Amino acid sequence: MEASKPEERAPFARSSRITRPWQYKRAWAVLALVVLVAAGGVVYARTRPARAPFVTATARYGTVTDTVVVAGSLQPVHSWDLSFPAPGVVATVNVVPGQTVTAGQLLATLDPATLQAQLTQAEANLTIAQAKLSLAESAPSPPAAAQVAIDQAEISIAQAAVNSAQAAVNSTHLTAPAAGVVAQINVTAGQPDGASSVRAAANTTDIVVDGLGAFEVTASVSDAQVAQVHVGQPALVTPAGQSRPLPGKVSAITPLASIVQGVPAFPVVITVTGSPPGLFAGAGAEAAIVVQRVSHVLTVPASSVHGSGSRGTYVLVVKAGRAVKQTVKIGASDAVLAQVTSGLAAGDQVVLAQLNKPLPTGAAGLGGRRGLGGGAKAHHGPKGGGGIP
Repeated sequence: MEASKPEERAPFARSSRITRPWQYKRAWAVLALVVLVAAGGVVYARTRPARAPFVTATARYGTVTDTVVVAGSLQPVHSWDLSFPAPGVVATVNVVPGQTVTAGQLLATLDPATLQAQLTQAEANLTIAQAKLSLAESAPSPPAAAQVAIDQAEISIAQAAVNSAQAAVNSTHLTAPAAGVVAQINVTAGQPDGASSVRAAANTTDIVVDGLGAFEVTASVSDAQVAQVHVGQPALVTPAGQSRPLPGKVSAITPLASIVQGVPAFPVVITVTGSPPGLFAGAGAEAAIVVQRVSHVLTVPASSVHGSGSRGTYVLVVKAGRAVKQTVKIGASDAVLAQVTSGLAAGDQVVLAQLNKPLPTGAAGLGGRRGLGGGAKAHHGPKGGGGIP
């Protein structure tokens, strides 16, 4: 029996259960890297700054200007409605709308032929009336006193007709009373022109001339605003299409309201200072009437003020990183700032908005005042954010 031979193995074969030393080193290196990354994440999560929970502004001294804003239209301060005093046929129209004219410049004429014929007829009627009285007075028997009175009355009537016809002949020329701009022309050459009394009843006129330079804004205020507006108050007028406001003053207020769509409206007039160029009659304009101005008073952005009326007003003040409700008293206010008469000190930080809530739209009691103002900045509170206690 042959002796058993040892099992032959392929050259260089090795068991798969054998692990080389360098493989242990690589595994430990990967494990160490994972541990370091995890530890760094924990450290960052604990040390990174918290997101600002609200935006604040600083209470500071400033000026508050309260205004009443009205919308209206620009009108010239001086305007003339011109018409021929007597009816006739228009002979010439010597100007066009928009033309600049000087004082005394000829604007239009009437045909004098018709008016001259009317004067001639009136003079003939006067002559007849006078002759009738003379004939009666030269009769052998004196006329009755009653007849004399009648004849004298007829003479007076005839004389008045002559005077009127003569004035009409003398008024065939329509001229500009002062330097200005032709605003309207309501007559046409060759067409008849009615009597001025008829045109007045129909609220029409032959030619309108607007004065140069001086303009005013005609607008109206509500019954809730009229007590605040007074003659002489300053105003800023911004014509439509312009960005730079013009200075002006309230020149008139009508104490009797007119009803516009069921709402009382009090007419008010704001006169623009000086004679600025680039203004046009009938153009729209907005006027901000200054009804109150206080200087060097403690102010906060109007949007930071909450509450109104009997409920009182308050702001949210940052204390120890949290928003704390603070009751305040409000004086004058405008679209941007509100005067604080008590409850705050200069330097206090008031909350404008909490980042986890919708932005405020302004205090209800301040008429929807808008704007941040006061140097807004983000405030970093403690971890977990602040809230109203």
